[in-house]
Amino acid sequence: MRPNVIVVGSGAAGAALAHRLTADPTMSVLVLEAGPRLRPDVVATPARWPETLGGPFDYGYRTTPQAALGGRVLDYPRGRLLGGTTMLNAMIHAVPPAADLDAWGPDWSADQLRGALAALDGGQRRGATGPALNRPVPEPNPLSVAFVEACTEAGHERVADLNDTDEDGVGWMDLALTDEGSRADAALTYLDPITARPNLEIRSDSTVERILFEDGRVHALQLRTGDRGHSELPVDGAEVILCAGAIDSPGLLLRSGIGPRAELAAAGVPLRHDLRGVGRNLHDHPLVPVVWRCEQPVEPPTAQFFESQLVLRHDPRSPGALAIAFGHIPFGAPDVEHGASALIGLYGPHSRGSLRLDPDDPDGALLIDPALLADDRDLAAARRGVEVVREVATRSALAPFGLTELAPLAEGADLDGAIAQLTGSFMHPVGTCALGDGPDAVVGRDLLVRGFANLRVADASVIPRIPSVATSVSAQLIGWRLAERMVG
Repeated sequence: MRPNVIVVGSGAAGAALAHRLTADPTMSVLVLEAGPRLRPDVVATPARWPETLGGPFDYGYRTTPQAALGGRVLDYPRGRLLGGTTMLNAMIHAVPPAADLDAWGPDWSADQLRGALAALDGGQRRGATGPALNRPVPEPNPLSVAFVEACTEAGHERVADLNDTDEDGVGWMDLALTDEGSRADAALTYLDPITARPNLEIRSDSTVERILFEDGRVHALQLRTGDRGHSELPVDGAEVILCAGAIDSPGLLLRSGIGPRAELAAAGVPLRHDLRGVGRNLHDHPLVPVVWRCEQPVEPPTAQFFESQLVLRHDPRSPGALAIAFGHIPFGAPDVEHGASALIGLYGPHSRGSLRLDPDDPDGALLIDPALLADDRDLAAARRGVEVVREVATRSALAPFGLTELAPLAEGADLDGAIAQLTGSFMHPVGTCALGDGPDAVVGRDLLVRGFANLRVADASVIPRIPSVATSVSAQLIGWRLAERMVG
């Protein structure tokens, strides 16, 4: 098969793109995935997802020392197998609110994307029939039920469907699960059903190391294929679409000579195109955990152990949106047998970081700096989140479980210092190849990389401002919508 589209990456965006493109028989699609093509039990079993982090299917990326977190270096997991990071994530199926989509620009507004959202949705509670399977946990844990009740006691509205409202409130999250209760990852939902299509080829263990250019067009890809070494894959007039994610898509552009002139010169990379926005605007959802010991035993999880969520997008006392996921495990406290956690998500972060090549080793690890809590407004939002969580924890619905908050967020502690000590990431990086019309935009509204006629980026890296939800659906939406536009 001679492809007319080459997709680099098989995660949320790449899998959705390939699925929708190959529905048109005139499109021939080659998908290149750096990792293997397999689905081990540790990936398929929802309750085991934390075991995937740092394992053999994780790239093992790490951040630079985070200045606002006391210089801590954080693990930054990214999936390295067919299905990408949908094989490692917490399986949250969260639809971006209309206001968040409108911030992406006129061609990517909520009105423009409504049809694509409906087409990909396979939500059980909405009776949807698209490929992206999702449903709430059928039998929530009693501790999660108590959290929802405690939130309503505290004055928060009960929301029937968090994916069907932009309003604040508490409810059950939709999870990317099959009817049988296993992980509904991008490979399973988008790629497995279409492997028999004659216009689709998937090559695993195929890492694209560089993009090679001639006369302003991509003419070949430099590959490393399993144990067979390096080779060049001719493009032969095909269009190349990077769907490698918010870390690896900009990394590939930088190593190919597309990026800020001074940075590329410092790393000794020949300049192909001076594009100052590549690797800029990196931002993420910071995570602040509050953990309790429970006096009463807590039932083990049947699926995902974060089932319910309190969403506060309009809290006048917070400078940014908050999303508080409640779990019936003691997050980060393995010595506690029975416990609970509230993961405070700063879902409207103001901090902005960057991703760069290491000048001393441009082919080595990328310098990933999400700059978590670098903006004081994010710290203020974290403080407000802790306040909300503590207030909910005092409500009678949770009293039977006997919650005792663990240090260092215990009462009387230096709260700002404790937040800095504990803050991590929800693993939702975006923005490093931002779409737009301004001087820092990397791709235009058609997702073509500026200055090139047959090179696009279509993944979370093009999101100019992070939505106030987990980002997997947003990435799927970008891939699906681009495919719709390409096939007409």
